[in-house]
Amino acid sequence: MTLPAFDHEYWRTPREDWTHLGYHWHCYSWTGDGRMIANDAARRDPATELPPTVIREWLGKADRIIRKSPRTPDDAVAWLRREYERAVPQLGAQALDIPDEMRFGRALHDLQCGNDISWGFWLTGGSSYVSMAVVATAECRLH
Repeated sequence: MTLPAFDHEYWRTPREDWTHLGYHWHCYSWTGDGRMIANDAARRDPATELPPTVIREWLGKADRIIRKSPRTPDDAVAWLRREYERAVPQLGAQALDIPDEMRFGRALHDLQCGNDISWGFWLTGGSSYVSMAVVATAECRLH
């Protein structure tokens, strides 16, 4: 049995799946005490702004914590880039792990395919954590 070679450049091929699915996105971010991440009950509580343990549970959180509701994957990635770039000074060496072209190219491809994105990083100093998520939805709760 021969397996075909994996296309490591898959993310460079534009996709339009999201248009057929009727999606837009809700963007969420949270920065705070990293110890709170260990509290699963609080993370599952829809009343808290803590990042949930399951990415789709962001949609059950209060509308007030939606940071943006982009209509296109490009707009969602622009928001994600701004959030990430605000955190970069506090990320240390982990900010260099993946080149930005690949990081945001893969994010765009994932959103074009109708997938959700959830990124989380420990900030320098080791006690603060930043979470950012872009979650696809067909619901009409635009802000």
